[in-house]
Amino acid sequence: MAGRVKEIYLHYLWKKKLIPFHLLFLDNNQEFQIIDYGIYNESEAGPDFSLAKIKIDGILWVGSVEIHVKSSDWYLHKHEKDKNYNNVILHFVHENDRKIIQNNRDIPTIALAQHLNKVHHQNFISNYYKDQGLFCHNSLQAKGQDVFIQHAKDYLSKRLERKYHLIEIESYKSLEELLLLLFAKTMGGSINGDTLSNFALDYYNKYTQNPSEQALLYHWIAHLENRLPWKKKGLRKAYNCNDKVKKLFTAFYALDFKNAIDELLKTKDALRFIEHIDNSMLSKFLKTNLKINAIIPFLFALDKKGLLEIELKELCHFYSDLDTEDNKITRIWNASNISLKNAADTQACLEIYQQFCSKKLCHLCELGKEILKK
Repeated sequence: MAGRVKEIYLHYLWKKKLIPFHLLFLDNNQEFQIIDYGIYNESEAGPDFSLAKIKIDGILWVGSVEIHVKSSDWYLHKHEKDKNYNNVILHFVHENDRKIIQNNRDIPTIALAQHLNKVHHQNFISNYYKDQGLFCHNSLQAKGQDVFIQHAKDYLSKRLERKYHLIEIESYKSLEELLLLLFAKTMGGSINGDTLSNFALDYYNKYTQNPSEQALLYHWIAHLENRLPWKKKGLRKAYNCNDKVKKLFTAFYALDFKNAIDELLKTKDALRFIEHIDNSMLSKFLKTNLKINAIIPFLFALDKKGLLEIELKELCHFYSDLDTEDNKITRIWNASNISLKNAADTQACLEIYQQFCSKKLCHLCELGKEILKK
């Protein structure tokens, strides 16, 4: 039986031009013809496809195409408040459960539900993880857990080492600046990490020259939305940059991490330093995320520079005490019958996937070598 239809499958159909348009109708029963499917928008804020060309009742429309599982997702995602969606000329959905009006205009909608090719959909679901890079998917289900456990610690170590070399610690004026940048990269994520860290660096330099700058932050923070190239597409929850900046600076300065770093270097109490973030008003998810991607890598960097003596075994223990991460990659591993019990496991699987699976370098991966030789 085919699984639940996901938006990624509808994107796939549109990109590959696999939609049975000869069987489908617009919700307003007007005649239509797809002239150009448009350009896929992978990360920028706004509709899924831009510059599409569609004839509706003989009139050529040029604009964007938005895709959802249900048409009501339009309002769930608050597109009605986003002017980027004013030029949408077609709404492609699986289920049309609500009429869409944008900028005082009805948005033509096409629903696939009654003509879904269930065999094709099931094949897509079955091969989706393989397409994402886990060519050892079947083998992992049989014997992958033992092999993963055997090598997980090594890949966690390699991840810390690789991230350390990306930091370029010598380029920072102070340890406070370095930690702030790690916080910013973590809170901005893979999509907005560079944007938020660049802003944080600029603000930090101004603040160190003029401490009163911190008091001015909230007076002009409302204007950041238009100043920063903030991307929303591809995010589970499209936090605006104002929200992220407020959380970043509130947590970092309210907790006085400059003093916390000084205390760490005096007392050598790494656990106390890690738990310092727990005093903030941030969500549990964000606290854990900062520990995983900013605070523990910061400790590793201090050890590498000889400023703090801490064994890899202790860092691994810190990771083991943190909850597992839930993202596309960890779910791919879970689907291959690999049990990820804590953040040490999820960090290891992320490193394997990003450095080997996604690059099809199975012959260089220790898991791949173990599986290939049997």
